[in-house]
This record gives sequence, C-alpha cells and structure tokens, in this order.
Amino acid sequence: MSSQSKTIIKRSSGLITKLILALILGILLATLNLLISHIIYLSPINSILLISSELIFYAILLIIISRPKKIRYLKPTEVKTISQPLVTNIIEEIPIKKIPTHSQINTLNVPQYEFVGSTQNLTYHKRSCKLSKLVKKKYKITNNQENYFKRNNFKPCKLCILKQKK
Repeated sequence: MSSQSKTIIKRSSGLITKLILALILGILLATLNLLISHIIYLSPINSILLISSELIFYAILLIIISRPKKIRYLKPTEVKTISQPLVTNIIEEIPIKKIPTHSQINTLNVPQYEFVGSTQNLTYHKRSCKLSKLVKKKYKITNNQENYFKRNNFKPCKLCILKQKK
C-alpha cells in the first residue's frame, strides 16, 4: 500500500462455513471419483492420480474463496484554511414599482354595438339579448343600425326585438 491511498480490507463473512462447504464438496466428489474409477476399472495408481488432481483443484478453489475482498479505496483529503471569506455581502437596491389603482388603469376603447347578427341563420338581436351571446365569433356581425340588418335580409329576433315592438 502506498502512503497516498489506503485500502480497507474486509474478510469475507462466513469464511468458516465456506471452507466447510468446500471441504464437504471435495470429499463427496472424491468418493464419486472412486466409484467411477471402480466402474471403469482404472488401476489404483490412475485413481490416486485422479483423486490427487481433484484435491489440488479444490485447494486452489479454497484459496480463491478465502481471499479477502477489497471494499473501497480511501483517498487522502487536503484541508485548506482560508483567511478571507469567499462570499461578500452585496446589497443592491431595486426600485419598487407602484401598482396602479383601478381608477388609474386605462380602459380599453372597444366599441359596443347595439345589434348583433348571425350569418349562420340570418337573424339579428339586441346586444343585451341572451340569444346574442350564443352566436359564435365566426358567424357574428355587429352594427349600430337596425336598418343595416334589414337591408341585408336578416330576420329580427323573436325574443328581444319583436316582443319590444308589441
């Protein structure tokens, strides 16, 4: 390990249980090989060589299993002291805008016409009629003179115009 970085090493948990399991597995496979060598009729020397090679394999396996694991690397940190603060207090004055009152707000000069006509069904209404508010914008025509609608063959509304004449 170098002086710049340190490694935390943790032994694998349950190391003894892993070793016992590997030993039991090795013994079981060795007995299995003995049975196979008797079935195939291997000579005793060949069967001993087979068992010894397996034991070497399991010994290597045990070494790999029991190796400690590296968890993380720790890098040294440097601590620097600063003599002056990094942030300075900056105060900037922002002008406050006054909110205009209701009387100061300019009203829009939208002309209001006396009559509203519909090009869809060729009828005209007074602006205050409830049926005039149902006319869609694409069919709406406005004018101050009733004669304009009469000249263009519009029929008067039965609610607002014909009732008033009776």
